[in-house]
Amino acid sequence: MLKKIINFVTKQEWLFTSIKGESRIIINISGNNGTFQCVADVREAEERFIFLSICGANVPDDKRTLMSELLTRINYGSFLGNFEMDYEDGEIRYKTSICCKSSELTINIIEHIVMANIVMMDTALTGIMKLIYGDITAQQAYDLIENNKIE
Repeated sequence: MLKKIINFVTKQEWLFTSIKGESRIIINISGNNGTFQCVADVREAEERFIFLSICGANVPDDKRTLMSELLTRINYGSFLGNFEMDYEDGEIRYKTSICCKSSELTINIIEHIVMANIVMMDTALTGIMKLIYGDITAQQAYDLIENNKIE
């Protein structure tokens, strides 16, 4: 599975770093709203492919409750992936994954899992950053995201 993912990433002309001894690669993405790091993680024994986009800024302690509200608002109705936040350090990431036990991991599936993830993180970055660095409510940050969605 990892070879297929590396082929996809190479075709996109994205630079990536392999992690020695592990079945994952790290990719730096420059989107319309900022840059962030992605991790493509292959778990061969589980026949699972997980793709993570990691926000470059951690949420300060005093904004984690507001960020939880924002991420819950974004996640509600999301059908493919989800945002999550580590309450210990404030790291935010978006996760998409697929189990391939009953079917083959194809380039089309990889593209769908990866691109949906990247678009979601890039779209949400504006609201996430405004909430971290500004003085707005979770609802205001959510409205910023909704107004910038790609149709």
